[in-house]
Amino acid sequence: MNKDIQKCSKCGKTFDLDEEGILFNGEYMCDHCKRELTIICNHCGKRVLKTDAGRDWYCNECFDNYYTICEGCGVMFIGIMLI
Repeated sequence: MNKDIQKCSKCGKTFDLDEEGILFNGEYMCDHCKRELTIICNHCGKRVLKTDAGRDWYCNECFDNYYTICEGCGVMFIGIMLI
């Protein structure tokens, strides 16, 4: 069985893609960098970079379209329901 050895585009570590890591946005990422640099959106399930995420583990698209923050207290709301 051939191994699919790849190099992480973030840290340079080599890894077997069949055993760990991901291809994310056209770049290979080891498990460590995947955990450190990305999240899974709690609303839609899409993986995004943490730097491209809204508050509380939501992608910016879901955060902008479904949530709002109370300017007075900072509590996050979805629609009219408090979460």
